[in-house]
Amino acid sequence: MQDLCDNFAQHVFVVSSVSGGSLGSAVFSSLTQESAKNGAAVPCKTGPQRGHGPFERAAENVLSRDLLSPVIWATLFPDFLQRFIPYPFPKLDRGYTLELAFEDTWTYLKGTKKNYLQGSFFGMCGNTPADCAKSAPVIPSIPSVS
Repeated sequence: MQDLCDNFAQHVFVVSSVSGGSLGSAVFSSLTQESAKNGAAVPCKTGPQRGHGPFERAAENVLSRDLLSPVIWATLFPDFLQRFIPYPFPKLDRGYTLELAFEDTWTYLKGTKKNYLQGSFFGMCGNTPADCAKSAPVIPSIPSVS
């Protein structure tokens, strides 16, 4: 939609999603931080479009990466080991490995200034939660990892 309507992201206030949709929403929000700027109203493109636009190509580049293999590896080895250790080590959890896989997918996107999927959730749009209120689209949920 962003490729067809240059003003689409500035009209989206909030995205509500669950599970894998949350990852897609985080990627969309991150891409808008990088390349969708608020501007004067521009009519949407109409008629049949040839090929994919830059937003769709960027999202596909990030989201087409293998996220299952790292989780399977973490389930078979570090997470399995954690079952026998009475003290919790968060970095042995397969959810931690999934988070790292999310962060790693962004590195395949060329020409971006920073990895928006790395670090704090609020870091996607600013240094504080108040900065996120000024940014659109806002994503109120974090991808579930369990």
